[in-house]
Amino acid sequence: YIHCPIRSTRILSELYDGPERLLRMANTVAFKAVSGFSQAQFRRSVCLANSQWTAAAIRRGYGIDATVVHPPVTLPNATLRPLDQRSPGFVVVSRISPEKRVHEAIDVVTALRQAGHDVHVHIVGAVSGRYAHALRERTSALRYVRWHAGLARAELADLLHRHRYGLHLMRNEHFGMAVAEMAAARMQVIAHRSAGPLEIFGAGYPLLVNDAGQAVRVASDLMADLPRQHAALAYLDRREIGRALTPETFMRSIRQPAAAAITRGTPSPALTIGQPTRSRAHRQTASIRSRGACRPASD
Repeated sequence: YIHCPIRSTRILSELYDGPERLLRMANTVAFKAVSGFSQAQFRRSVCLANSQWTAAAIRRGYGIDATVVHPPVTLPNATLRPLDQRSPGFVVVSRISPEKRVHEAIDVVTALRQAGHDVHVHIVGAVSGRYAHALRERTSALRYVRWHAGLARAELADLLHRHRYGLHLMRNEHFGMAVAEMAAARMQVIAHRSAGPLEIFGAGYPLLVNDAGQAVRVASDLMADLPRQHAALAYLDRREIGRALTPETFMRSIRQPAAAAITRGTPSPALTIGQPTRSRAHRQTASIRSRGACRPASD
C-alpha cells in the first residue's frame, strides 16, 4: 500500500528541486543498493495506492497499475457546530517541511489581516528540522500565528470543529488526510488545485486555488460573503467525505485484493518504502499496518 512512490528517481525529480532532489535521489540509490529491492518482484506484487495521483505516479515510475484505496478518516466524533458558533480563523494541519508550503499559508493569513480581516491561524504539526525552526522563529512575534505540537486526536478534532476555515497549499499532495479530516469536520478548506485535494473535493469545488495569491483573493471574498460560505458547505455536504472514507470501507477495500491474491498465489509484496517519515498510528486501523511495506506520508 503506497502513499507516495518516493523510491522512484523519476517521481523524485518531479516532486523536488535543487539540493533536496539530489539528496533524496542519492538516498534512494543507496537504499536500493543495501535493501535488495527487486523491481521484478515488485511488479509481480499486488499494488495499492492511496489516490489516483499516486497510482498515476506508480505507473510512470514503475510501469505497473495500482488499485486505488483511499485512506480512512478517523477523526473523533465531535458536535458539528453551526457556522455562527465557529471562530473565523484558519487551521493548518501538516508536517512542517518545505514542500508543504506552510510559510505560504502564514503569508496568506498575513495578507488577509493587512486587507482588514481580523483572522488568525493555528499551525498543527511537530517543529523539527531547519525549515520548521526557522519558520517558528520568523513568526514568534506574530500573535495571530499559534503553534501546536503533540495534540491528542480529541484536541485536534475540537480545534477543527471550532474554526471555519482550513488551508492546505502543498502542490501535488499525495492524498491529504488532513484535508479530508478538515472537510469531515465541516470546515471550508482552501486547498491547492492538484492531486489529492482535487480528488477529494472534485473539480467543481469553489475553494481550490492555483497559488497563494489566489488563495488570498478566494479567502477574502469568502469571508465577506455569508451566502458563499453556506454554498461551500452545501457542496461539502453533497460530497459526504466523512461517510465515504470510513475505516470499514478501507479494510474491506484492502481485504478484497488481498484475498484474491492469496487465492491465485501471488508472491508476497516486495519491500517498498513510501515517504520516510514517522508513522501516525491514528491513520491506520488496528488490523491493517503499513509499516514494513511502506510508511505513510504525514499530512
